[in-house]
Amino acid sequence: MKLGVGGFKMHLGILAILIISVIEFTEKPGTIRLAGFFKRNWTLFPFIFYLIINILFNTSFPGVPITLTYFILGLWVFYFLYNKQSFISDRAILLFQWVLIGTGLFQSVLFQVFGYQLAFFNAEHYAVDASFATRLRGFFLEPNWFSIILTFNSLLIFLRIGNTIIKYKGLIGLSFLTLLLNGSYGFIGVIILGYVARMFIDLPKISKRNLLVFILMFIVAGGLILSRNIYKSKLGNATDGQVVSINTGSRLLPAVRTILFMSEKTKEEQVFGLGLGSWPYIGIEENQLGYIGFANVNGGQLTVKPAQRDSAEFHVFLLELGYLGILLFLFDYIYNYWHYRRLNMIYSLASACMLAAFFVYPVFKFYMYLVPFYLIRTFAVKEDKPEI
Repeated sequence: MKLGVGGFKMHLGILAILIISVIEFTEKPGTIRLAGFFKRNWTLFPFIFYLIINILFNTSFPGVPITLTYFILGLWVFYFLYNKQSFISDRAILLFQWVLIGTGLFQSVLFQVFGYQLAFFNAEHYAVDASFATRLRGFFLEPNWFSIILTFNSLLIFLRIGNTIIKYKGLIGLSFLTLLLNGSYGFIGVIILGYVARMFIDLPKISKRNLLVFILMFIVAGGLILSRNIYKSKLGNATDGQVVSINTGSRLLPAVRTILFMSEKTKEEQVFGLGLGSWPYIGIEENQLGYIGFANVNGGQLTVKPAQRDSAEFHVFLLELGYLGILLFLFDYIYNYWHYRRLNMIYSLASACMLAAFFVYPVFKFYMYLVPFYLIRTFAVKEDKPEI
């Protein structure tokens, strides 16, 4: 459930974090100490500095305050969890996984068995076959965001519980079932590729246990995809191959159009972009580069909203912040993937998933909701939690 004010929407949980933060700061003004936070997470700072500079020189687009507020809230949620991680028990993390599974299966059964679509948006939004309509999404607006949270929370469980995860056979089985019905395998592929990269880089040091984990992951992933295709074919719906084709087109074509568009700009504009908030107007309204721009049609006119993002972040960043903005944003995840590939494989894989999400999801606007990822990062960099 979200509260919407003037085009800005906030989850009630995020609002609760803000209220707690204000109360604590009022009672003890010295409790906010950002220096230690940024010292442990210094890789965030290059992009933040660049973003500030970009905004100072590009203030003509009305969506800047909303977009910047979303990003700042994401950082604040991260900072809040960074300070409160000791109060978050493993039991709470497991309970959240059960909530995800329970709500996900409940919504899926309502639709698949009883034909009732649990809609939190307009009905047309869920009318696309083999996509929003048929994939499990729980109480989320879209199945992709359910997949993001479930994946990161599963990685968080592996980080916290480690070898004792085998005791939770029911949780493991139902988590895989939920992933199967969700039908989003991108992160599974990223995790498998991460293990493959780790094996090639550290081949002489690979333990039999890690090799066994990789083989089991490969078998499970293959079984999930095969089962999903069989399940979809029996329903007479589109196969996963067709869904992948649709999803690829919605992300690849806008990226290609934007790259071609920016190639005609000056070198300065290619490097630094056209300014934060320019995508809805220059990208969609004037040049129709994006995917969402074609989908939002109202009486023959494109519906353009300030701070509107597209189907993925890459082409939006390219137009707004240029190639330098992309490099600085991804530097954080690339560095942490490489740095923690031996120290903490789970955090390394989580960073790889965030790196991939940049090319397939509008993550910039939804930074504040990535609580499981922030907890993984906090436990890794603050407690130096060893890999499982």
